Amino acid sequence: MEQARRATAADLLELERLWHDARRTLGEERDGSIFLRKEAALPSPGRNMAELLDATDAAVFLGTLDQMALGMAVVRRQELGDATLLASIDTLYVEPEGRAVGLGETLMTQVLAWASSQGCQAIDSFALPGDRETKNFFETNGLKARLITVHRKLETDACLDSG
Repeated sequence: MEQARRATAADLLELERLWHDARRTLGEERDGSIFLRKEAALPSPGRNMAELLDATDAAVFLGTLDQMALGMAVVRRQELGDATLLASIDTLYVEPEGRAVGLGETLMTQVLAWASSQGCQAIDSFALPGDRETKNFFETNGLKARLITVHRKLETDACLDSG
């Protein structure tokens, strides 16, 4: 049976393993490597996993299937310039064997409940270009694209010399 709960310090090893699996998976996606270097250097901007477990403006959830840790979510609350509160999902990852059985939805339910309890008026996350599965998952949960980042690789002397 799939479950999701607030993570504790006792879960740190599993959380770190899942976070590294999520990064490896992202790195294999189109433009994932630059995303990892620019937007996703840490579990959450400026914080490590242990700090997030005790944070008042963030939450970490562990997803399990038959008591086996197969997913995680990291969400944080941000105050925008006009005092609007926004929840940002920095990580929502489920290992392949936990997908298509509802573990992602179970984690998302916890994330949405936490964001609502924090007074957030909206929630953001990300999907890389070409990652239709992630895009469909978020759309099923009511998240729609609000910003598309465009990118172009440039040829430089260093690139020309190395090829």
